[in-house]
Amino acid sequence: MIDSIIDEKNCGPVFVRLAWHDSGTFDKDIKDPWPAAGGAIGSIRFEPEINHGANAGLAGAVKLLEPVKAKFPAISYADIFQMASARSIELAGGPKID
Repeated sequence: MIDSIIDEKNCGPVFVRLAWHDSGTFDKDIKDPWPAAGGAIGSIRFEPEINHGANAGLAGAVKLLEPVKAKFPAISYADIFQMASARSIELAGGPKID
């Protein structure tokens, strides 16, 4: 399903950017239990993070993946975002990412 979205919308690069920006909130100095330290936890879909200037345009990427979440509700947003990035890289000719 993700492959079809990437192919139909030509959105691979924005999916890679979405995954990177979602994971970019990680703070190694926060020692509280997960997910307090941030990282690839799907939090980018919430305000104020999604509205941060560096995340401009990523709300559209989240929206493109909503049908995947609706069809597979047991899969976390974090995993969907990271899978979309990994599939985008592979489909663009990059390495397979497990």
